[in-house]
Amino acid sequence: MLFAIDLEHHLLPDVITLPGIVAGIAFSLFLPPGLRDALIGMLVGGGVLWLIGEAYFRYSGQEGMGGGDVKMLAMIGAFLGWKLVLVTLVFSSFADRSSGWR
Repeated sequence: MLFAIDLEHHLLPDVITLPGIVAGIAFSLFLPPGLRDALIGMLVGGGVLWLIGEAYFRYSGQEGMGGGDVKMLAMIGAFLGWKLVLVTLVFSSFADRSSGWR
Protein backbone atom coordinates (compact mmCIF):
# COMPACT_ATOMS: atom_id res chain seq x y z
CA MET A 1 0.00 0.00 0.00
CA LEU A 2 2.78 2.44 0.93
CA PHE A 3 4.62 1.67 -2.29
CA ALA A 4 1.60 2.54 -4.44
CA ILE A 5 0.81 5.74 -2.51
CA ASP A 6 4.44 6.88 -2.61
CA LEU A 7 4.74 6.08 -6.31
CA GLU A 8 1.67 8.13 -7.21
CA HIS A 9 1.72 10.96 -4.66
CA HIS A 10 5.34 11.07 -3.42
CA LEU A 11 4.32 10.86 0.22
CA LEU A 12 4.08 8.28 2.95
CA PRO A 13 1.05 9.13 5.11
CA ASP A 14 1.29 9.16 8.90
CA VAL A 15 -2.08 7.41 9.04
CA ILE A 16 -0.27 4.27 7.82
CA THR A 17 3.29 4.62 9.12
CA LEU A 18 2.57 5.62 12.74
CA PRO A 19 0.03 2.85 13.42
CA GLY A 20 2.44 0.52 11.61
CA ILE A 21 5.15 1.34 14.14
CA VAL A 22 2.74 0.61 17.00
CA ALA A 23 1.62 -2.64 15.35
CA GLY A 24 5.23 -3.76 14.85
CA ILE A 25 6.03 -3.15 18.51
CA ALA A 26 2.80 -4.86 19.62
CA PHE A 27 3.44 -7.95 17.46
CA SER A 28 6.99 -8.15 18.80
CA LEU A 29 5.56 -8.91 22.23
CA PHE A 30 4.51 -12.34 20.91
CA LEU A 31 6.55 -12.89 17.75
CA PRO A 32 10.15 -12.48 16.63
CA PRO A 33 12.22 -10.35 16.77
CA GLY A 34 11.07 -9.69 20.35
CA LEU A 35 10.37 -6.40 22.08
CA ARG A 36 13.98 -5.34 22.70
CA ASP A 37 15.13 -5.92 19.11
CA ALA A 38 11.96 -4.29 17.74
CA LEU A 39 12.49 -1.16 19.83
CA ILE A 40 16.14 -0.97 18.82
CA GLY A 41 15.13 -1.60 15.19
CA MET A 42 12.62 1.23 15.33
CA LEU A 43 15.24 3.61 16.73
CA VAL A 44 18.00 2.48 14.38
CA GLY A 45 15.76 2.51 11.30
CA GLY A 46 14.27 5.92 11.94
CA GLY A 47 17.42 7.32 13.50
CA VAL A 48 19.78 6.45 10.66
CA LEU A 49 17.53 8.05 8.05
CA TRP A 50 16.88 11.07 10.24
CA LEU A 51 20.63 11.59 10.73
CA ILE A 52 21.31 11.27 7.00
CA GLY A 53 18.50 13.71 6.20
CA GLU A 54 19.62 16.16 8.86
CA ALA A 55 23.25 16.03 7.70
CA TYR A 56 22.18 16.62 4.10
CA PHE A 57 20.01 19.57 5.14
CA ARG A 58 22.82 21.14 7.15
CA TYR A 59 25.25 20.64 4.28
CA SER A 60 23.06 21.79 1.39
CA GLY A 61 20.33 23.87 3.01
CA GLN A 62 17.74 21.74 1.17
CA GLU A 63 15.57 18.93 2.43
CA GLY A 64 16.87 15.69 0.96
CA MET A 65 14.51 13.27 2.66
CA GLY A 66 10.98 13.57 3.94
CA GLY A 67 9.79 12.56 7.37
CA GLY A 68 7.67 9.81 5.85
CA ASP A 69 10.79 7.89 4.86
CA VAL A 70 12.09 8.11 8.43
CA LYS A 71 8.80 6.82 9.85
CA MET A 72 8.56 4.05 7.26
CA LEU A 73 12.01 2.70 8.11
CA ALA A 74 11.17 2.99 11.82
CA MET A 75 8.09 0.87 11.08
CA ILE A 76 10.18 -1.69 9.19
CA GLY A 77 12.59 -1.78 12.14
CA ALA A 78 9.71 -2.35 14.55
CA PHE A 79 8.59 -5.38 12.53
CA LEU A 80 11.99 -6.83 11.59
CA GLY A 81 14.32 -5.80 14.40
CA TRP A 82 17.59 -3.95 14.26
CA LYS A 83 19.63 -6.56 12.36
CA LEU A 84 17.23 -6.89 9.46
CA VAL A 85 16.48 -3.16 9.31
CA LEU A 86 20.18 -2.60 8.62
CA VAL A 87 20.05 -5.20 5.84
CA THR A 88 16.93 -3.49 4.48
CA LEU A 89 18.68 -0.12 4.51
CA VAL A 90 21.70 -1.48 2.61
CA PHE A 91 19.65 -3.29 -0.02
CA SER A 92 17.25 -0.40 -0.49
CA SER A 93 20.14 1.98 -1.10
CA PHE A 94 21.24 -0.21 -4.01
CA ALA A 95 17.70 -0.51 -5.36
CA ASP A 96 16.86 3.23 -5.23
CA ARG A 97 17.44 4.47 -8.77
CA SER A 98 15.86 7.89 -8.07
CA SER A 99 18.59 8.93 -5.63
CA GLY A 100 20.93 10.26 -8.29
CA TRP A 101 23.77 7.98 -7.15
CA ARG A 102 24.70 5.95 -10.18
